[in-house]
Amino acid sequence: MRLFKNGTADLTTVQNLVIDIDDTIWVLPGADEDEEREYQAFAALLGLSSEQLRGQISREKAELRRRHGRKFSMYEILLKLEINPIQLTQIRCSIYQPERWIKQPDAKLCEALAELSQVFRIAFGTNSPVPVGERVVELLGLRKLF
Repeated sequence: MRLFKNGTADLTTVQNLVIDIDDTIWVLPGADEDEEREYQAFAALLGLSSEQLRGQISREKAELRRRHGRKFSMYEILLKLEINPIQLTQIRCSIYQPERWIKQPDAKLCEALAELSQVFRIAFGTNSPVPVGERVVELLGLRKLF
């Protein structure tokens, strides 16, 4: 399928939309603060300082990109450093608390997505832990739509 033809979008064959939650339908106001808390928690698990962990992740990312020709995420590196997926998810779920920021459903967002759902099948995706993504969808008032 070619989405763009002659510089314009050809949406006649598009039936499904997958919408990223983080930084698409919702922008986390305290992202930098939460990211630092995340680094501190993972560093503590590994017996490192936050700065040591940042350096190690940066070096690993560069080396893996050089060897494999693609970008690697911080989480792929943490798994390589032997933080298991359960620990990774538990820490991220404890740090990312959308309830601190989303105080009420977003009526305009709900309306816009309800309109889109008349034309497309819509799914949400995230690289956050599933429980965090589910809470965001619930808090924004989107669960009732889909």
